[in-house]
Order: sequence, then C-alpha cells, then structure tokens
Amino acid sequence: MVYRKAGGQTWYTRVVTTQQAERLCSTGTTLRTEAVAVERWHQGVRRRLDVHGVLDAIVAKRLTLLQAYRLGEAGVVAHFQQQAEAAAAAAEQAARDAANLDLRPHLETFLTWRAQRTAGRTMVPIYRQQLLRLFPEAEWRRDWWTAQLVAQRLDQLDVPTDATRNRYRAAVSAFAKWCVRRGLLASNPARDIGGYAESPADVIWWSEADAKRLIAALPAEYRVREALMAGCGMDWSDCQRLRVRDLDLTARTVRCYGSKTKHRNRVVRITEAWVLPVLRAAVAHALPDAWVCPRHSSKQANRVHRQTLEALDITPVARLHAWRHHYAVTLLRRGELPQVVAHQEGHGTTKLVLDRYGKMIPHLADYLPDESPEAGAATDPATSALSGPRPRRQHRA
Repeated sequence: MVYRKAGGQTWYTRVVTTQQAERLCSTGTTLRTEAVAVERWHQGVRRRLDVHGVLDAIVAKRLTLLQAYRLGEAGVVAHFQQQAEAAAAAAEQAARDAANLDLRPHLETFLTWRAQRTAGRTMVPIYRQQLLRLFPEAEWRRDWWTAQLVAQRLDQLDVPTDATRNRYRAAVSAFAKWCVRRGLLASNPARDIGGYAESPADVIWWSEADAKRLIAALPAEYRVREALMAGCGMDWSDCQRLRVRDLDLTARTVRCYGSKTKHRNRVVRITEAWVLPVLRAAVAHALPDAWVCPRHSSKQANRVHRQTLEALDITPVARLHAWRHHYAVTLLRRGELPQVVAHQEGHGTTKLVLDRYGKMIPHLADYLPDESPEAGAATDPATSALSGPRPRRQHRA
C-alpha cells in the first residue's frame, strides 16, 4: 500500500527487510500508478535483494527506493557488487600504505621528545648515532621493523662485546616503545627478542699508593678529573658538568648534576683527603662559573689515562671508568656502609654495590669463631689479616 502525507504530493511505501527493520520510504513520484509499480517491484524482489543488503541500504538512506527501481534488480546487484569491490580495494590499499609507512621521519620527533625529558636527555646524540648505524637506509618501512630483522642487525653489528649490542638494543627499544605509544607500531620488536648475556664486569682496584702515583704522573690538565673520580666516586658526566661554584673544598662536598637517573643528581663528599691539594690547585684562580675540568673528549682522556698506567707499570691497565670500581672497593674495604657507597656513586639502591663489590669485603666476623669445632676449616691467614670494623657476630645455639 502506498501513502501520501497530509498536504504532500509524493507517494510513500513501507520498506521492510528480512530482519524486520522498516522505514517509510518515498517512491520519488507524485503519480499513484507509478508509486504502486515501485511498491510492487520492491515487494517482488524483496527476498532476492535482501541477500545483497540492498533493502538495508534503502532503510539506512544510503540508496533511495526510486534509484533502486530505476536500476532494476540486475542493476542494483551490480551496483552493490561494484561498491563492495571498491571498498575491498580501498581497504587493501590502506593496508599496503600502513605497512609501507616510513618511520624514518619520526626519528627526529622522537629525539626532540627525548631531549625534553628530565631523565635520559643526554642519550639523545647516542641514540641517533646508534639507530642510524643499525638502519642506514633512507626509508624505514614499518613492515620490516620485526623482531627477526632487529635481531639480525644486532647479530651482524661489528662491536667488541654483547654488552655493546645491548646498548644498541636499548636505543631500538626506546624508539619502538615511543612508536607503539603513538600507534606507529603494533609491538616493540626489541623487547620481543630479549637481551644478550653479558660477561660479569671486571672489578678494578688499585692500592692507594698506586692511585696516588697515577694522579701525580698525569699531565696537569688531566689531573683534576681523575682526582674527582678517585676522591668521591664521580663519573665522566658528573665531571663534565661541574663548575667551580659546585665545589666546596672547605666542607669537602661536591654538587653533582648527573642525568642518567634521578639518583645521579646528588651532593657527594670528598672522602679521600689526599686529592684535596690537586683540587685546590685546579680551582685556585678560577671564576665561580668556570668549568672545573678541561673540555677533553672521553677518547682523548682515556688514551692519556692508559698511557700513564703503562708508563708507571701499574696493572691492570683499564679505562677511566675503572675509578668507579676502585672507589667503591676502597670505601667498602675501609668499612663504609653500602648505602654510603651507593649514594656517592649515584645508585638508587645497594643491590648493585653488594652484587658487584660484596666479594671484595670479607670481615673476620663473617667467618667461624675461633672456638667453633669447624674453625680449622677457615683460612686463618686471610681472616687474621682482615679486621673489619663490625663486632663479632653472635651465633645462636
């Protein structure tokens, strides 16, 4: 049955899908005979058209009833098939475009974001260098940022140790994590492959006499940096940021502006008094805003450090970072608490201190008491030569 609204000229009919969705649709004509013909046509082909979603499109106003009538049954089916093919092609093209998304232009955006962070901004130039070395291509297609490719690039990297590979993996992981948060990647490929097993770090420790000889033999412009490392556990980045105003030789404190973690931003104490004359000489006539340490590159400073060790026949010959190990062992063997050592070196907890250096600090109280029946199993020469500051431990019966 066709309808005409009050005061209207156009005839309407009710369209009902097989799912019982319905809508009063215009036949698009003011002639009743033509409106009845449209209604009869739609009712005659209703079940056949509903398979293709034509009636759903009419009810949803994506197609008018008059357009369907004029196209005819075959024309309507062909029309919808063309639309479905076009939609599938568009979806396929969108998928190809998404797979071929170039991540290379997003690198600078990532590095800019990283530079604005309080922690980790010093890693920006290092991350840029590492990522460009791993992926030298001009285009970084998203579809080949997979765990398999990242693992292959890391395995083929020409570096001396797996520890260095882990540093490169950290750069990839940081960039990929940033991409995941912004919907550029579905997952982090560097996280999926895991890290490389690293060899335990060598614990370097020189005697105090050798440490003094080393500092004294260094050229004057290199002496102050190593004196700070030996005297209060500072690292390279701490020394590079240190100004004269941050050094209080009267209170024997140093204000460090480390940025690797929040714990590197700290005030440390100069615990080794023998480095004070070196520090006083270095800042005697300097202005408060002057740099304490000359602007040498780490490569140049390490070369001078190694050459001096070799010239003095001091072993082991190690890089500048060995002062961190030397300082931690020196304090622990002296009896300082691990918490003090962790603070001086900028660690958040004592775990690293105890895991790495705990074996270097045996105390007499840690061994069996002399009156114990098993005391003969202890190494008497070793325990008797070490008298720790802690009292003898009370063993329970």
